[in-house]
Amino acid sequence: MFKSGKAATEEESSALIRAWIFLRNEKIRLKPLTIWQGAFRFNPCQVRQKDGFSFLDTFTKMIYSLNKPIPYYPDMNGNQKSVEEVFVQNGLQRDKTVILSPFSYSLQPLPVGFWTKITATLKEKGYSIAVNVGEERECNFIKESVTLHMNFIEIMIAMEMAGTVIGMRSGFFDITAQAKCRRIVLYPPSIAENVVWNSTDIKFCGLRNMGLCKDANEWEVNDPEEIYKKIMEVL
Repeated sequence: MFKSGKAATEEESSALIRAWIFLRNEKIRLKPLTIWQGAFRFNPCQVRQKDGFSFLDTFTKMIYSLNKPIPYYPDMNGNQKSVEEVFVQNGLQRDKTVILSPFSYSLQPLPVGFWTKITATLKEKGYSIAVNVGEERECNFIKESVTLHMNFIEIMIAMEMAGTVIGMRSGFFDITAQAKCRRIVLYPPSIAENVVWNSTDIKFCGLRNMGLCKDANEWEVNDPEEIYKKIMEVL
């Protein structure tokens, strides 16, 4: 939107955004009001590539011009009784359940076979398996598992009751960062085709690097067999 109130065309917006990225805001007084996933190529910008710069740093300093991040944690006073009922009705064991969260819209997904193998191995070790399913387009593809469709407050309670969560890096882990449980957060390999759009890596958006969670296990899945072994070591 221009100061005159006239809406910029897609071509004009793209040109302004590119100018802001490459000339930087010290040279032109311009701050585009746009979400980072759109035409604004956020991750490949100059600040994105700086050593020691995390996603949280980039977002707070570039978008909101804040000096330091101001974390916000939602109220955890959800309906614990209703979550307990879900566990009882579905035979989920307290402190012996693993919640899988295989869906991500920022990273390339891991193969279905990866998740089914993890499920089979964990079931052999006596764990109950549940799958966190959020949006309507998400579908639980893991047989013999319980589907959890809860709001974020209740899923955090479920995480603490279950004891362990394994999933792809996504906004789900940002929002649930304060839940007290074991976390195993997975990233696809840092190969060229995985880093060109809004794909992110552990260095840039790791929960530990952003200061959101001190005890997360965050691994890049280069060798699935190695990840299976690491998961078993944690559990």
